[in-house]
Amino acid sequence: MTGSTQAGCVRRRQLLGSAASLATLATLAGCSGGPGGPSGEGNEVEIIPSNRTEERREVTVEVEATDGTLLLNHTYDMEPGTSDESRGVENDVARVRASSAGLGEASTEYAPDPDLGCPNDAEDVQILVGPDDISFAYTC
Repeated sequence: MTGSTQAGCVRRRQLLGSAASLATLATLAGCSGGPGGPSGEGNEVEIIPSNRTEERREVTVEVEATDGTLLLNHTYDMEPGTSDESRGVENDVARVRASSAGLGEASTEYAPDPDLGCPNDAEDVQILVGPDDISFAYTC
């Protein structure tokens, strides 16, 4: 190979490597969705615990499906003042339970609010861990 041909191959490889990296990042960021929109969204219900205390908290979350099976059983280790949006489940939620040492357990029946106008009626579940209790809220 001549010097200019070899340099052209290197530039092409760098360009292809950059394109592959960008495609990977877009996929990881949820930007690669086709006609249905970003991946990981749509009919998925996101489970979002928020540590609203000034101390580190472990929060165990269980999400039960309408047929009684567990869709999610996960313990989050959360720093003060943080939220975690890393988990979602299929839109077949019946009940959500959350517990944390010193606060006990709280649960809620999943009851989407049609007035919120969420796409596919898949409302996300906010789990609000406060200094004295655990409560729930729903958002799109």
